[in-house]
Amino acid sequence: MYLRNIATFKKILVLVLFTAFASFAHAETPAADSTSVDSAAIDSAQKLSPLNHLGHNMLLSAFGWPLGFHMLGGALTYKFSMKNNDLMVARFVARQDQLVYGIAFTPGMMMGTFFPILVPGYMYFISDNRALNNTGAVAVQATAVAFLYNNILKAISAREHPDAELNSGERSRDFKWGFFRRGVFYGWPSGHSMTNAAMAMSIAS
Repeated sequence: MYLRNIATFKKILVLVLFTAFASFAHAETPAADSTSVDSAAIDSAQKLSPLNHLGHNMLLSAFGWPLGFHMLGGALTYKFSMKNNDLMVARFVARQDQLVYGIAFTPGMMMGTFFPILVPGYMYFISDNRALNNTGAVAVQATAVAFLYNNILKAISAREHPDAELNSGERSRDFKWGFFRRGVFYGWPSGHSMTNAAMAMSIAS
């Protein structure tokens, strides 16, 4: 099982590297940075839609410069799971007082669950400020694309969560490569992290 997982991972890594080099070789000149536009121009501009440049942005976010971070995250996840680093974290968390742990982290977990929906939704659909509407359109698109890609990656990787009660890390090293072999509730990477990062970066930019 271990050797087969390594062989599969190497094949996927080679495919991703080939795709990355091909996309970089045919990269087009990037469009002008929208952040250079002042707020007055944004206020007077036509209201943007989350569908604007959707196809182009989906391809760019998958095969443009972010691909390097996708590859790095995949390699680190594989390394950490093989070295049982994530299992060590799971065991550390399991040893903590559950009440204190819940008080400390439940608010953040709830915010991470609902903010990617509520914040862009308010900015785009409710606010009367044109600048916020346009920023919200960008955030809605970024969050939706991140959510889509996250579920695709989870459906392909189908990685088990580490179990703090097990004596070995065999469970968290179990990648079932394929498509929907374990649905989208198991796998890599974290949906909370991915969607919140996309929302925050799109608003900040």
